[in-house]
Amino acid sequence: MPILLLILAFLIPGSVRAKQPTKRPTDEKRGETLYRDNCWQCHGKRGRGKGPLSAALGGDLEAIAQRYQTKEYPGLVKVILQGKGRMPGFDQVMDRADARR
Repeated sequence: MPILLLILAFLIPGSVRAKQPTKRPTDEKRGETLYRDNCWQCHGKRGRGKGPLSAALGGDLEAIAQRYQTKEYPGLVKVILQGKGRMPGFDQVMDRADARR
């Protein structure tokens, strides 16, 4: 019986077998995932500071969309990792490379 299974394994086309990932997600995709998982609740889906939790934190939070896109935000990686003001740090969730995305 084991030989029959081995023979069948070689006869089954590759497209039927489970596919293995061939590459990591792009930086953009990874950044979208990190933002969705950690940031949008406060900063909003578009980074305008009007997320569903912003009211609980005292109103609109910083609109980060424009600053982040143009890389104008000084110390952005440090703020993401260590936090600032009412924002907690995310160094337990992501590393420096993730924070840059």
